[in-house]
Amino acid sequence: MTDDRPTSGRRESVSQAATDGHPLFAFGFRAGRGTPLPDLAAFDAAPGTWDFLWAHFDLRDPAAQAWLHARPWPPDVIEAAAAPIQRGRLFILSDMIYGHLRDFRDEGVAPALQPGSLCVVASGRFLVTGRRIPLLAIEDVRRRVESSAVLPESPFGLITEFFKALNDIGEDLLQEAGDRLRAIRVDVLKPGGARRRDAVLELRRDSIEVARDMAYKRSAMLELARDRPAPFPASDYDRFTRQIHRYAALTEDVQDYAEHCQFLLEEVRAQVAEDTNRNIYILTLFSAVFLPATVITGMWGMNVGGIPFADSPHGFWVVGGLIAAFFALFGVILLRFVLKIF
Repeated sequence: MTDDRPTSGRRESVSQAATDGHPLFAFGFRAGRGTPLPDLAAFDAAPGTWDFLWAHFDLRDPAAQAWLHARPWPPDVIEAAAAPIQRGRLFILSDMIYGHLRDFRDEGVAPALQPGSLCVVASGRFLVTGRRIPLLAIEDVRRRVESSAVLPESPFGLITEFFKALNDIGEDLLQEAGDRLRAIRVDVLKPGGARRRDAVLELRRDSIEVARDMAYKRSAMLELARDRPAPFPASDYDRFTRQIHRYAALTEDVQDYAEHCQFLLEEVRAQVAEDTNRNIYILTLFSAVFLPATVITGMWGMNVGGIPFADSPHGFWVVGGLIAAFFALFGVILLRFVLKIF
């Protein structure tokens, strides 16, 4: 995607009038080391001190939305940054990259393979990111920057670190999800395993969502990795490409996991169908057993003349004996030829 509007005159600093964006955190970078900034005004106060700025926003905050709309960016960039969409894609201009990346949601107690959207705008001196819900990979990058575990030379180096964190977290979450799936599979294969149907359905739903989401982003990232965009430094781009191919392999693993969830769900459905058929079979047997008694009582219950044993003092016992004999005969037949006990 290209933009014909001139961009050389865009301001590369945060204006004093828009410093109320209230970022969740901000870092000024010098020689690769990130220094936490109390607010964005601290970056403007000493513009020559820092090589570039990273600011991360909660896009549910109206002040953050106002800050983004006050940027001297093209309307398409502002619209994409302020309103994350459900699919990830990066667009390239002559002096910046913008769009959306996919992260994993921070679910708190039990992290799971749940995708979340992260907006990104990267230029020579700025990296602006934003989210609406807590995300795992971007927070991991923040911790790495705070501990000086990473020393990015540019905003694009931070994007590469984001993909590295995304791959690390994705592999761990996939391993945990695979362990849960194997534990559920053991229960499903036991008698009465259909009781885990709800758990399997939840795993299948989550796996399909994240597999579809990651597959879409993989295509977009591989398309971006074919040729180095002008804003990407060569040193950062080589590392970026390696992480993209690592992400592609992770996507294939997630798709395999989704297929295993589908197979397990089919097993649960087969067990449910088998249980249903067994119950219907038992009801059919009971109907067959009681059919002779129903016929006999129906015949002797007719209010017409000539009913056998109507005047006999032992008629009740005779009819009862006939019913018992039929019960015994049907019982032997069912046991020998249907239930195959003998």
